[in-house]
Order: sequence, then structure tokens, then C-alpha cells
Amino acid sequence: SSSSIDEWMVRNASDPTPKSHILQAEGLAVTEPELRSRGKVGDEIAASSKTIHIISTQSENKRAVEKALATKSKHEKESDVHVCNPYEEFSVARGSPEWLQLWAQRADRVKNSSHGMCFVMKRNGVMDPTQEAELRIAALQGIPTMDVEY
Repeated sequence: SSSSIDEWMVRNASDPTPKSHILQAEGLAVTEPELRSRGKVGDEIAASSKTIHIISTQSENKRAVEKALATKSKHEKESDVHVCNPYEEFSVARGSPEWLQLWAQRADRVKNSSHGMCFVMKRNGVMDPTQEAELRIAALQGIPTMDVEY
């Protein structure tokens, strides 16, 4: 939920790392306040959507990120569909223990939606360790997965 993102930001406010810096991944740049806003917007859209999907991607790989964005765009053309792209919605938590907690919270919404699934960005069948953890969460929640090669 958006409050979880806000709570993460508050808990990490005393971290000496500057919070206003620009986050970049292979040429994609977004400010932290924009990402926090996207998380809130994602929550609001998800709350009003009949079907919610989630993406598992290698966030440090530009081609994987581009494929994730294209997958989101393709599926959101359908009415009442929201695709949670964690890279966009809560990447401020990337690399922290909170990442999987946030991912699991969104996966719970996917599980409770109509026909929700997890799109898994893979290159030659390879995933990173975080994706493996995300897929374990999806499996435990009974969320079907679909591999998307890039």
C-alpha cells in the first residue's frame, strides 16, 4: 500500500544517503518524490481495477526494464486492468529488505483480483535472485506466471 512506501521513507529518513538524488538505471531517471507519487497512484488505480497483474524483472538490465514497460503498456490497454511494475512504483526500496515486503503486498492484490498473473521478464530463461524470491511469493499465493523473453 502507499502507506508502506511512506513508512519506508520515514524509517529511512535518517539514512545519511541523500534522499533527493536522481535514481538511474541504464539511462532511466526519476526523482524519489516522483516514484513515491507513482506508488500512491498505482495503489489508487489498483483499487479501482478488476484485474491486477504484477511484473518481475531484472531492474538493473535496460532491456528487461524496457520489456517490462512494454508489457505493462500492452496489458493496460484493456479496460479495468492495472499492471504493477515495481520498478516504477517502488524502486526506492530496491535492494532493501522492504522490497520483497512491498512486492508481496502487491502480489496479494493480484491474488485477490480477477485473473491476475505475474509476468516474468527473462533472458534465455535466466532470472536474478530477487526474481526467484518474487516467484516463490507468487507460487505461495497461487498466482499464475507467464514468462516474457526479452
